[in-house]
Amino acid sequence: MKKWSIRLLLPTMIIMSTAIFASEGKTLYSFTKGTDGWWSYKGKAKITLSQEKPGSDGTGGALKADYEYGGVGSYLGIGIQPKWAMHGSSDFSAYSKGTFEVTMKADTDTAVRIELRMSNKKKYTANLKVNKEWQTFQIKFNTFKSKTTPLDLTTTTEISQIVIIPRASANKKHILWIDNIKVVE
Repeated sequence: MKKWSIRLLLPTMIIMSTAIFASEGKTLYSFTKGTDGWWSYKGKAKITLSQEKPGSDGTGGALKADYEYGGVGSYLGIGIQPKWAMHGSSDFSAYSKGTFEVTMKADTDTAVRIELRMSNKKKYTANLKVNKEWQTFQIKFNTFKSKTTPLDLTTTTEISQIVIIPRASANKKHILWIDNIKVVE
């Protein structure tokens, strides 16, 4: 059974989310075996990554990010090079008409930016609103934008990094859980 809700986050971006959802596709990360390969970066902030069990589906695990922004000028993010899940390739052209999926929840309502960093150094972003319940976000690849230009995986095919950037109030501890990152044709 699929249960849908639709959120309009940007004037041209519709992102579907659900608490109950199963789709076919290529699972990039399910965190059943830990968080190997994931890294964080920060400036004037604190962040710790760990695996938490169970994950969003009640089994396996999820990536747990405990973080705290400092004052003005602080930043942080969580990332991975997807080529390791794609058998050494960064080519996502087969998914040009498809979606990027990620399941997340947070300890409080949190704005989250997903960045797809390309091998040509361009960044394409999508903005999400994550709440306290597990939600699976399906984001069409062509709704990721670099400024106003949509991502076209037929011409820019290599995703070198997937970066997840939670936003939150400074000087407060927060948690973001991430699970089941997939690409679907």
